[in-house]
Amino acid sequence: FGIALRDTQSVDDEPCFLPFYAPNTGTVAAVTIGVTAASSGTNTFLIGFYNADEDTGLPTTKIASCAIDLESTGDIRQTSFTGTPALTKNTLYFAAFCRSAAYAATYRSSKAVYGPGAGPTNSTEDSKTQLMLTGSDRTLPATVTAGNLETTYTEPPSLLLEWWF
Repeated sequence: FGIALRDTQSVDDEPCFLPFYAPNTGTVAAVTIGVTAASSGTNTFLIGFYNADEDTGLPTTKIASCAIDLESTGDIRQTSFTGTPALTKNTLYFAAFCRSAAYAATYRSSKAVYGPGAGPTNSTEDSKTQLMLTGSDRTLPATVTAGNLETTYTEPPSLLLEWWF
């Protein structure tokens, strides 16, 4: 998922959260991202799927996650998950992502400038399209503390999800 206009983006230390509605009911069988510049050291792109709070719409608990190697370029596909990424059609979830180490790498992204804002912002300059979790660098926590979320401007990865029905 993502907006059709493409770009590239550096992988962040802080987990960023991109809201989405599941298009199907089933289990995500694989996730593919495009790595455009490889990491110079051992580094992975961490991707997690989170439930959304029914009242606030904010991310709450991690359902499942995977790690994609950032040491080579091209379309990288991951089929191994920690947890079961079972999603329900028309239900709000969040895809979270960050890097596991402080080595630079870039991924194929969707142009955030054309996306809707994620919430209130302190800037009229940027369209802050996602949420960022402070205090959790280079890891995807099991639960998200809502008070540590803030809006951010970063371009989300173009994620290809494959499904088991």
